[in-house]
Amino acid sequence: MTKAIIFDMDGVLVDTESWFQTQFRDMLLDCGVDVSKEEIRVLTGCSMEQEDEFIQEKLGVDAYTAARMKDKWMAAHPVNYADQARPGLKKTLQILRDAGYKVAIASSSPMRFIEQMIRECGLENMFDVVVSGHDLPKTKPDPAIYRLALEKLGVPAADAAAVEDSFYGVQAAKGAGLYVFGFRDPFSNLSLVEADTTVDELLQVPALLKVMPEGCGSC
Repeated sequence: MTKAIIFDMDGVLVDTESWFQTQFRDMLLDCGVDVSKEEIRVLTGCSMEQEDEFIQEKLGVDAYTAARMKDKWMAAHPVNYADQARPGLKKTLQILRDAGYKVAIASSSPMRFIEQMIRECGLENMFDVVVSGHDLPKTKPDPAIYRLALEKLGVPAADAAAVEDSFYGVQAAKGAGLYVFGFRDPFSNLSLVEADTTVDELLQVPALLKVMPEGCGSC
């Protein structure tokens, strides 16, 4: 019986993947480097370290400089998570909580960004567990972030499901033994072939959880 649902944040709870990648393109263009939308999409689901490596490669700078450039640009162009909230976000979470599911976030973003999203979207008290891959030695596609979320939830993988929008995220969740809903995003159009099923909107998740076979996470 499914007892818990674990959500990725960027690209799932909030439509920030396209927003962040537009910012990356603008930042690089400001430095004289024009990167196509297709090329920038490789960053979907990546860690901050992988983002920095992308900047290093494109601009020929060291890791420290890349991180400073990104931080300075993002500070001047802050995201408003409330504006990026997926349709039905709060309603979906409330339905899940009312139905007795434990709800968690497992995101590669730093905890300060996750907390900012929760605050700006008015989602306080909606999550039982919040885990940041930024606090782990390895993040997605490594399954450690999901294993930690399951441990904190006190739920075995066979009784949990995940919602992910990226190839790396799906790999991480499957590697931890979870059933995975692949969230289809027209912007990223990434391969979700390893997901168990796909959804186009958050409100589909509660209904599909009801018809999942028992022990699906271990299938």
